[in-house]
Amino acid sequence: MGKVFIVSGQSGIGKNTILDILLERHPDWYKIVTCTTRPPRPTDVNGVDKVFVSKEKFMEMIEDDEFAEYAKVHNFYYGTPRHEIERSLKDKTTTLLEIDVQGSLILKEEYPEITLIFLQFEPGKLEQQIRNRFLNDPKRTKISEEEILTRIETAKKEEAYKNKYDFVITNFEGKAEQTADGVEKIINYKV
Repeated sequence: MGKVFIVSGQSGIGKNTILDILLERHPDWYKIVTCTTRPPRPTDVNGVDKVFVSKEKFMEMIEDDEFAEYAKVHNFYYGTPRHEIERSLKDKTTTLLEIDVQGSLILKEEYPEITLIFLQFEPGKLEQQIRNRFLNDPKRTKISEEEILTRIETAKKEEAYKNKYDFVITNFEGKAEQTADGVEKIINYKV
């Protein structure tokens, strides 16, 4: 039986960065690619980072019950393909998935064998870290002050969910490798 680990947490925490580090270290691990209606970032590769679809296509996929969970986040839809979760649980693979907190909790309810890992900001540094990530990350397109404030408010609300997770790890500014070490220890312990 396979093991599925959801790496989730606060908006702007660096979930994709942590997953990229782990997948580089462990090429035998598998990443579930989620679907979205958001436009690709300059460095995004369709089918690798996300599967980019139109809103119309996404709505068809909902009607066809293709998602184990889906949500509207920051004006775009995101969904986890049901067949990917079920295949990963049947295979003898270690599978990673990056989704938002509401999607994580929905999947945990439907698939209790999934392990949830919550990434949080350093205490008292949430606003500073979000600003640094969104203003200094070359992978991201330019973001307005209004969007940054929205992300900060979202991250504050998301923090309330961390007690529903199996594990919580702090992602310290500039310490992505150490954060990945912590996530890796959890995965190795559970596998």
